[in-house]
Amino acid sequence: MFKNCFLKYVKNFLTVVILFICSFSNGQDPPKKFQNPILPGFNPDPSICRVGDDYYLVTSSFSWYPGIPIYHSKDLVNWELIGHGITRPEQLNFNGIKDKNGIWAVTIRYHNGLFYLITTCSDCGGNFYITAKNPAGQWSDSVWLKDAARIDPSLMWDDNDKCYYSGNSWDFKKSWAGQCAIWAQELDLKQQKLVGEKKILTYGYANNAGYAESPHIYKINGDYLLIAAEGGTDMYHSITAHHSSSILEPFKADKINPVLSHRQLGKDYPIQAVGHGDLVQTQNGDWWAVVLGKRLVDEQIPLSQETFLCKVNFENDTPIFNPGYGKFLLEQERPNLPWTPVKIEPFRDEFNSDSLALKWHTVRTPKEKWYSLDKGF
Repeated sequence: MFKNCFLKYVKNFLTVVILFICSFSNGQDPPKKFQNPILPGFNPDPSICRVGDDYYLVTSSFSWYPGIPIYHSKDLVNWELIGHGITRPEQLNFNGIKDKNGIWAVTIRYHNGLFYLITTCSDCGGNFYITAKNPAGQWSDSVWLKDAARIDPSLMWDDNDKCYYSGNSWDFKKSWAGQCAIWAQELDLKQQKLVGEKKILTYGYANNAGYAESPHIYKINGDYLLIAAEGGTDMYHSITAHHSSSILEPFKADKINPVLSHRQLGKDYPIQAVGHGDLVQTQNGDWWAVVLGKRLVDEQIPLSQETFLCKVNFENDTPIFNPGYGKFLLEQERPNLPWTPVKIEPFRDEFNSDSLALKWHTVRTPKEKWYSLDKGF
């Protein structure tokens, strides 16, 4: 009897201790800083949009299926995988493509109650978009844009409610090696096709600019800002800014270009190949950017391209990335948003649910169901 009473006392004591610890932990102030990258591991070419107090982010998925991972956050730091854009073979077929091909450079946008994902399927169809009312899915069948040249498509809606497509092209007589063009054209969403005249916006910020790609256009204070990636996706990767008073007229390069790069920091700097960014304005009016980068470990890059976050201020229409630093930081002050942690995925999967967890993928589209979840196996 003494033993039972003692065990009961110990059990009750431990319960009180655990409850106290949990209460203390939950009562702590949220952290003042966050750690980069915000999406570690293979998460290249990030794109972001905000709807109310919610943020949605997508990354390239190449030949992995399901394709186009979609993340959700309330604070720009804690992200949860909520679904995928490509979940059905009839949307897209990755069979037979090389690992390096497939989904390149997705852009996510929201307009009038509908989410849009627009991207390139390299070596498997070209440029297309899909739509959904709920970003977690299910997404529509693919709408292919036959006249959309090359790669890295993006969308923006002007004040007149017209939708504009921007992308990258290199099908012209070049004046220097690696010369590429950023172009734009109106997209008629009712007809589901490009209409009107195609306009070249820029070839890059300098007369030897290489591989201008991944354009995003924003209308800020009545004028248009174009940010693009230049220099290729290795050490010379960068982000450049360009300005215009009209969306279908040539854009003028910003005087401080590139507005973000790590190439000037040398080949041994721990974060390399910074570029391919997208901007988002918070409900508080602050601007932030999601950008890809590569972490260097013993002269290797084991986790490939990852997604980083940095503050952006505007000075005379110029986007200043991480003011005072001009580079990515592994730790910095977090956004002024309510701290909202997400559920941590268990390290071990017991396979005891009715479907595979969202984190599981296959290389290319499976032709048949190749697994069973019967009793956790």
